[in-house]
Amino acid sequence: MRTCMYLRKSRADLEKEQCGIDTLSAHKKILLEHANKENLNVIDIKEEIVSGGQLFNRIEMLKLLAEAEDNKFDAVLCMDIDRLGRSGMKDQGIILDTFKDNDIKIITPQKVYDLNDETDMLHTDVKSFIARQELNLIKNRLYRGRVSSAEDGYYVHGTAPFGYKKIKSGRNYTLEIVPEEAKIIKIIFDMYVNEDKGAVQICNELSRLGLKNASSNTNWSVRTIKKIVHNETYAGKITFGKRTYKASKEGTKSKLNPNYLAVDGKHEGIISYDLWQQAQKKAKARYNPPARTNTGIRNPLAGIIKCSCGYAMVLKEDNKALRLVCSKRCGTVGTNIIRVEKRLIHDLKEHLNSLLAEVKGKAVESKTDALLYKKSILEENLKKKQQQINKTYELLEQEIYDTDTFLKRNGVLSSELETLKKNFKSIDDEIKEEEENIDNEVLIPQIKNILDVYDNLTPDKKNKLLKSTISRITYYKKHGAKPDDFKLKIDMKISK
Repeated sequence: MRTCMYLRKSRADLEKEQCGIDTLSAHKKILLEHANKENLNVIDIKEEIVSGGQLFNRIEMLKLLAEAEDNKFDAVLCMDIDRLGRSGMKDQGIILDTFKDNDIKIITPQKVYDLNDETDMLHTDVKSFIARQELNLIKNRLYRGRVSSAEDGYYVHGTAPFGYKKIKSGRNYTLEIVPEEAKIIKIIFDMYVNEDKGAVQICNELSRLGLKNASSNTNWSVRTIKKIVHNETYAGKITFGKRTYKASKEGTKSKLNPNYLAVDGKHEGIISYDLWQQAQKKAKARYNPPARTNTGIRNPLAGIIKCSCGYAMVLKEDNKALRLVCSKRCGTVGTNIIRVEKRLIHDLKEHLNSLLAEVKGKAVESKTDALLYKKSILEENLKKKQQQINKTYELLEQEIYDTDTFLKRNGVLSSELETLKKNFKSIDDEIKEEEENIDNEVLIPQIKNILDVYDNLTPDKKNKLLKSTISRITYYKKHGAKPDDFKLKIDMKISK
């Protein structure tokens, strides 16, 4: 039976590893012995380095599910059902349904589960339910413990903020001031509140003074300064639950929790609470409205245009004019949004004329279908050749091949594989060349549509239209440049 072994750490395993116990290695040994005893053909071993979490964060499990749907194995070998995951019902359902639909058995040292058998499925559901309940109990117990410690003024977060170091205080942790770093924190708050300097000016001043940040360099970022200014820890407070987090396929999103816990900490503050409050008033007065409003976005280039440093260009109101500026404040000079839009339309017209010149008189029949057919044949041959190579390893492990025979056979097959790969790349390059010609023909009507309707659209609709055809715009402008002395690099995308 073709079997894929799956290993995953649990929270309890993490505690054992602190005592020097390598859980995954121990489990692997047990499962390999079981596989040998039951004559299971282990064709792959997947080791998950994360202890749990959402399914889309568990890379090895996602690979395993994809391979299950491709019928690459007949069974999954694991220590127990809960090792496959004990997150939410939705994630658990995806895992079990994939195994059931593809007739994948779940093998543990204690039992073999056939999910198409009603009794085994019921047994699996019960074990999965119990595992989820245990996980929730562990999470709730840990959370209550952290809340209780925070309420008592102890530091319950991970790394200590810049200016402090984390020290043990009984069974909990508190913070101790690092004098040299604390001086920098005082300078930041003094410049922000008393000298009325913004985050960009503070970054420049700290760099000019040669003061080093937490990464031991002088490259201070605006984001770091803003985080420091808003951190109550520097005023002797302990906070908990300040932001709520929600995981999704797009990444983790957070928002401010207005009812977060804030108490006096066991640690000494670097600044006074009164100074921290003054800083919050300054920050509120400096707040720049986001690009999105209740009536839609204000910036038609939102999410598309990036500074040459790689950071997003954002809209900022400056003397009642809307300017695009680098969100990192890297030194790239900003420009009025109207000038940028005009330049974009001008560059799109130029690009359209160039495309029209390229496709003019190119009424050649596409060879794409024939090339794709050749590519499919090569793909199949590549798979077969790789399978032959894999077989040589199995024969070596089974001692059917000696080392010399293995090396000779494997060398011939590897050489044949490389030739196939070169042929495959050659065909693939031809296909890309053909597709580029087709892409140009597809882009022409899309760009024409933008040029025809752009001026009559709202910023929100302009943004949607541009995103349908443009993947990225890179903005370049040097210090001391004239208002129109900037460049745009437009990367197009194809909507086939």
